[in-house]
Amino acid sequence: PGPGPRLGCAALRNVSGAQYVGSGYTKAVYRVRLPGGAAVALKAVDFSGHDLGSCVREFGARRGCYRLAAHKLLKEMVLLERLRHPNVLQLYGYCYQDSEDIPDTLTTITELGAPVEMIQLLQTSWEDRFRICLSLGRLLHHLAHSPLGSVTLLDFRPRQFVLVDGELKVTDLDDARVEETPCTSSTDCILEFPARNFTLPCSAQGWCEGMNEKRNLYNAYRFFFTYLLPHSAPPSLRPLLDSIVNATGELTWGVDETLAQLEKVLHLYRSGQYLQNSTAGSRADYQRLPDSTVPQEDYRCWPTSNRERCHRLEEVESSSQISPVVQ
Repeated sequence: PGPGPRLGCAALRNVSGAQYVGSGYTKAVYRVRLPGGAAVALKAVDFSGHDLGSCVREFGARRGCYRLAAHKLLKEMVLLERLRHPNVLQLYGYCYQDSEDIPDTLTTITELGAPVEMIQLLQTSWEDRFRICLSLGRLLHHLAHSPLGSVTLLDFRPRQFVLVDGELKVTDLDDARVEETPCTSSTDCILEFPARNFTLPCSAQGWCEGMNEKRNLYNAYRFFFTYLLPHSAPPSLRPLLDSIVNATGELTWGVDETLAQLEKVLHLYRSGQYLQNSTAGSRADYQRLPDSTVPQEDYRCWPTSNRERCHRLEEVESSSQISPVVQ
């Protein structure tokens, strides 16, 4: 990563711990550990995959079919390089080498992430789920204003993303499109989804206005925002979060406004301002009563992933001479 030299074939000669991660129509992904100990992901054309297999059955040209399938991998490699961003998977390098009867097979070396499992995400804390939605908002803003123009993800599903240290990153870009949709009238600018359709205006230049951006945004709503944003959120933030979900579901906002509102939620939460509405009116109703106790109550430490530290805090609190504050 960074301005230094890219990893190449030499880095793959002594890898260890190779594990199959998954595959799609075209590519297979493996997890390996480099000689220096770093874990990375390797992507290559899946020789048993749908794309290569169906092409060989129809045309019988194995080398030509491989080159056709490898074009997707090459396109993704170029886009990962051109769209560099904290929420785009990092490209570390690539390798061309002979494999079986095919010369110059391509393997890309990328950052390793964990697959996005929505069932597991729904069981995580609201803070973790909001972080994922904020990551997605920042990614969509970058794609809408990228150096290549507005980029849309035609195959937008949770499986196209991975999690790296809690951050959402797009990993599958072979179905990304840069060009906006040409049109002669607004009837050519119908954005179709399983649940509903939208009609966008046709610009004077003959392009559907904002179609790439709006396609990404509605997919973010239906796959991520509607499930991850509101559930178990702090009550004082719910109206703002509901407005984000509703506006993206109706496409009344673009990505700029959506990201601005997500960043506003982050500011309110990080600064603690979201607590003012719920505590300002009741703070005067509480007072400290020295030497007071609450009989037969066992207050648990707040749920935390650091249970060892939590238990130590409980021991300190149980031995403290400070009386609890009661109403």
